[in-house]
Amino acid sequence: MKNGDSAGDGGAVLVGTGRTLLLKSATLTRNRAAGSGGAVANDGGRVILRDSKVEKNSAGVDGGGIHTSGGVVSLDSSAVSQNRATADGGGVASADGYVTATHSSVDKNEADGGGGGIDNDGTADLQSTGVTGNRAGGDGGGIRNTGTLVVGRSSVNKNTAANGGGIHNTGLLWIGRSVVKENVADADGGGLWNDNEATVESSDITGNETRDAGSQGGGVYNENGAPGGNTVLTDSTVTKNQASDGGGIFRASGSVTLNRTRVKENVPNNCSPSGTVAGCVG
Repeated sequence: MKNGDSAGDGGAVLVGTGRTLLLKSATLTRNRAAGSGGAVANDGGRVILRDSKVEKNSAGVDGGGIHTSGGVVSLDSSAVSQNRATADGGGVASADGYVTATHSSVDKNEADGGGGGIDNDGTADLQSTGVTGNRAGGDGGGIRNTGTLVVGRSSVNKNTAANGGGIHNTGLLWIGRSVVKENVADADGGGLWNDNEATVESSDITGNETRDAGSQGGGVYNENGAPGGNTVLTDSTVTKNQASDGGGIFRASGSVTLNRTRVKENVPNNCSPSGTVAGCVG
């Protein structure tokens, strides 16, 4: 389906409450919505994509590819790529919805606001999925999470944003057996920016960076706004990240806990301010 043009939501299709859209081996491309959901807008229904592509769509508000509000979106062996949102969620935007992605990719999407790849204000579960090469003008180049996010056996790589090049979290976040690599933030948190609850297990945060003078937290930036940041890393590595200060981890406030986690080979230092992260040397 292509070249749809909606004056409201859903450039190609609008799914209403109680309705189900199932796409198999389909491509939604070059659709436009003046509102949200460049290709698909889901308003309380269920959207299932299998072996399908959502690419090169655009939205005047949120969800360049897909927007869901209170509904369910399931991606199975599918790709959401090269979509653009004027506001948030270049690839996928979820407003109190439920999003699952398995063996899928969210690549090269752009948002002028937050969440270059995914903007999640509901519940999102990513398994064996890549979030790569997305860009946000605001926060969360790969993913901006204000809800509940699970990243399992997945990768968040080479994304860019103002803060939180890989992931910007102000919700509940769990990362397991995953890689957060080579992401870039202009200001703080090249790999991960956290101001709520973030748990990282058996994962690698590596090769991320911040670019601006005075920027902090090349690998991880832990904030203490409201409700406050609590980052726990277990059986993980924070290596070869770079920032003006806190190349590996910068703890602005809140708490950062290391359990059997190596923080090494970061530039210009591993953790900052000195002595604020127990078990981190240099």
